[in-house]
Amino acid sequence: MNRLDLTPYDALLLDFDNTLLATEEFHVIGFTKALKQLLDYDLTREDEIGYMGRTTTSMSALIIDRLGRHDVTPEQVTELKRQLVLEVFEPKVYPGVIEFLSRQKGKRVIAVVSNSPRDFIEHAMSLSGLTPYVDALLTCDDVVRCKPDPEIFLKASSRVGVPVPRCLVFEDSEIGLQASLSGGFASVLVLNPDNIVPRTIPTSVHLTTWLHLLEELC
Repeated sequence: MNRLDLTPYDALLLDFDNTLLATEEFHVIGFTKALKQLLDYDLTREDEIGYMGRTTTSMSALIIDRLGRHDVTPEQVTELKRQLVLEVFEPKVYPGVIEFLSRQKGKRVIAVVSNSPRDFIEHAMSLSGLTPYVDALLTCDDVVRCKPDPEIFLKASSRVGVPVPRCLVFEDSEIGLQASLSGGFASVLVLNPDNIVPRTIPTSVHLTTWLHLLEELC
């Protein structure tokens, strides 16, 4: 992995789920329970893979359409899943994240940019101790079109007052990279344990881990 130079960037736009915290298992637990309760449907491994980086609403719509069900809406599944995730969530911050954020705090604007709902992100940041390091938060509740559409990253750039060329995005998923790259953002793919690596990774994307990144910046 090549060394990452942060000098050109004034803002860091960070995905949350499976980028800063290992949260996928809790989203899957909540989603699985919601689908079972509302649709009597058992989430498959293929569904789990397809769920990575997607919103619960968009994934629910795919499943509901596949089942030919019209008695339950994607929004109902999403709302129940939100409640269930908050009940089971435990913070699991990846090693190196807090040290990286503490080094960057005050040097660059730090924004969390996530497809997850705001109530979950705020709850998770509070429990994990990340809140003091974050200057701005944008979630799926703040946009019309979530990732892979670039709207959320473009809105984050505008919100923090830093132009796109001066922003650096940190992502973990293929859908997240699609959003950042289509918005014209320089991007980093964080290779956290158990994350599914995108099938194709453009050569412009920097690959790293949090611990390796700390070594690079020493």
